[in-house]
Amino acid sequence: MAKLESTDLDLSDRPYARHVESTFGSTHLFLISFLRDGYPRHYSDSRRPYVEIHIVDSVDGMLKDQLFEAPRRGPVDSVFLSALQDTSSNIKTRLVLVQGMQLADLNGAYIDAIGAQFMLDPYFFSAHLDLCRRLTDSASGRVGLPVLLPSERHFLQIIQDDYSHMTAALKKIEGRNTIIVLGMDLYHRQRVTALRNELLKEYSQEDVMIADEIPANYLYPYVRDSARSAASLCHEHSEIKLEADPDEMGSPFHRWHWNQANRRALITSMRNLDKFSNDPAFNNASKPSKLLPLLEDYAALIKETEVIGLDMQGHLQQIISTQTIEETKRGLQQADSVRRKAYLADGL
Repeated sequence: MAKLESTDLDLSDRPYARHVESTFGSTHLFLISFLRDGYPRHYSDSRRPYVEIHIVDSVDGMLKDQLFEAPRRGPVDSVFLSALQDTSSNIKTRLVLVQGMQLADLNGAYIDAIGAQFMLDPYFFSAHLDLCRRLTDSASGRVGLPVLLPSERHFLQIIQDDYSHMTAALKKIEGRNTIIVLGMDLYHRQRVTALRNELLKEYSQEDVMIADEIPANYLYPYVRDSARSAASLCHEHSEIKLEADPDEMGSPFHRWHWNQANRRALITSMRNLDKFSNDPAFNNASKPSKLLPLLEDYAALIKETEVIGLDMQGHLQQIISTQTIEETKRGLQQADSVRRKAYLADGL
């Protein structure tokens, strides 16, 4: 894709939206509409925005962080834009971390500025917005959202559960690593912000210098914690109580549903992780990415969810059989009661 020079960016005109529309036509209608108009909020909300944008730069083995809060509407802040456009030669890796809670909280102008600055693949944004839209409004259709083939996914997407996911893209721009991470978490879990916190607090100078060579390592804490979250769900789902009320959220019926959702999230995440972690563009062959060993964890967790699912099905079948027997007994008792009443009526 042609690069838009920073000095040419007229953000009032949404340059990235204009570029996507002229290059891809109607393929990304939802993305283009979102960049220009945002996503409509269906209710009044006076809370402060739940969107944080961190720009984290690696300089001489140290990480430097800048925090910005993006309003739901309005133009891009000039300080944020200046930081985004900083191309200092001593920056080895730049991470742009966007943490949101709801799709309607995201300001399209800020996403447009990020897309225009780094000329990101629009499929990256569309894939993220698709999952966000499902969280926000599960009843809406896929109008203007392209269906991606596996070969078109040049980014990493990790799905933790039905309420949390992350989409990350890596690019080499003039010898510098650029990592864009878009996170969406309902219920204030802020997992992308947690990624930023661990990088700044736990990554040593050596860790940072290695990650500058293997940029995928910067995403390791998020992917590891996602696997741990799935493992926690597996442990929870393995504790089945047969006496539970089928209508309660903790019943075997609901546990089976969430176990299946956990399995689907693990399978999708592992497929994306396998493709991403083996991409030579982001991994040094002499020093494998820290993401690679996590593939074994994901594979093991998928098998565990399958075993738990089969066990759950056996328990559910037992519950259904018991309920069927009880319903049959009640039906026979009712029929016998009707017969007795009819007999008494005939005798009178």
